[in-house]
Amino acid sequence: MSGLITVNNTGEIATTGLTIQDQLQKWNGSSWEDVGNPVSVPASNIAAGGSNSFSYSIIGLTFEPGATYRNKAVITITNGNTLTVYDPEEGTIPNPVPTTGTICGKINQHNGHGYGNAVAYFRNVDTGVVYDTTSSDTKGNRGDYCITLPAGRYVFWADKETGSAGWFTSIDYGDQGVQCIDLLSGENKNNININIDNQKNHHVTPQPTPNPNSCKL
Repeated sequence: MSGLITVNNTGEIATTGLTIQDQLQKWNGSSWEDVGNPVSVPASNIAAGGSNSFSYSIIGLTFEPGATYRNKAVITITNGNTLTVYDPEEGTIPNPVPTTGTICGKINQHNGHGYGNAVAYFRNVDTGVVYDTTSSDTKGNRGDYCITLPAGRYVFWADKETGSAGWFTSIDYGDQGVQCIDLLSGENKNNININIDNQKNHHVTPQPTPNPNSCKL
């Protein structure tokens, strides 16, 4: 037994982690029951607005003459929901959701003024990967930053290099010198601000980073 499973993506972004499990079923007179084990169908992700058909094949089964059979396909993506379809249906998967979010805010000096060309750091608590972005030095937007990150939990801090003297840093500067940020898929966080201690002679060396266990639950 073989055929095609067609999947349509009506969302505005591509799918991720698309998998298909195919299962033959037989009508027993009152309900559908599985026949044999599910089969993994080779599949690939589908671009936004795209469609693709994937071949399946079920072998080694004995079919009962006169019995009624149907094919069941379970379609799963990691950035959306699971969909179950039965032949001869096509599968239109629920709109995939973004797997990233955005954080925007301002890096300030100790006097509260925006701090241009400072660096905001975001360390993923689970992976340890550090992402960074440099704040604007444009008049009117000085100190502003925005960054797009994978959804997750982050340690947030900031600093600015002062040349051979070392770094001015937010670490240990008040209660918000190191912050814990939880970012959801599709979330836009604004006004995530932080202050750097750039008072005279307050530079440090070597460049500091938060405790490795910061923000772990």
